[in-house]
Amino acid sequence: MTRWLALVTIAYATIACTPSPDVVAYGPNEGEPPTLPTSTPVPMPTEVPPTPSPGFVQCTKIGSPIVVRTKDGRLALLADRASAAQFLPIPPDCLVASQEPVALTSDGTVWALSGGKAVIVDPSGACKPLGLALTATAMSFLVDAKLGREQLYAIVDGVLVVIDPASLLRTPIGKITIPEVTGLTGTIDGRLFALSGKVKPVIYELHVGDASLGAAYPVNLQAPADDTIVGIALTPSAPALVAEAAIHWLDPKLTLPSERVTYGLVGMVAAGGSPCSSLPF
Repeated sequence: MTRWLALVTIAYATIACTPSPDVVAYGPNEGEPPTLPTSTPVPMPTEVPPTPSPGFVQCTKIGSPIVVRTKDGRLALLADRASAAQFLPIPPDCLVASQEPVALTSDGTVWALSGGKAVIVDPSGACKPLGLALTATAMSFLVDAKLGREQLYAIVDGVLVVIDPASLLRTPIGKITIPEVTGLTGTIDGRLFALSGKVKPVIYELHVGDASLGAAYPVNLQAPADDTIVGIALTPSAPALVAEAAIHWLDPKLTLPSERVTYGLVGMVAAGGSPCSSLPF
């Protein structure tokens, strides 16, 4: 028994005197504890300014927001509500006398149909055939957010199609369910709107993915009974409906009565607006 107690005492003494492997004792003049390695501070990521949307990039240089076509084959541009109409000095053989649609790019170039063939007219009046056969009832440019450039949307035989201006390739999207389309217009945020009705017009949103209808917006139009609507155009200040002898400027939210303004233009048959404008709904 005495021997057993002695062995236990020695074992405890050995454990108590053995330093922990994690503890290092330093006496006087024995140096300093080693310096622990420090981690290199990671710099915070620099905030990258947002990239402008394609619509903003396309619309840095905005041309006239409205183009109208007259039944005798002339084209006129309007910069805003208070400006006078300016006729483009196009050659006499540029456009045939017809009611075919027109469209306007963000830089003020006009695309028009003439006898079923597309031509482009730049702001100087120079006319150039495109080699594109197209029998559309309405058309408008729209900035494609994925491609970062404008695409031409048109209604052909009741089907919404998209046309690449560079390759002129045409892609059908879907059949529309609006009975009578008198105009198309695109917005800077990538939406497409169709105008239906020549006497009691209604603006419909068209989904560019499948040509299905979105919301409908009746127009509070103050116009004579014989004032037939032939097109729609957007401007930075307000949407406008184009009639045969006047332009009806709409309240941006379509709640107030329209304002009818004549510009000395007679026999207007089609209109187009710049895709750089917006709608507040």
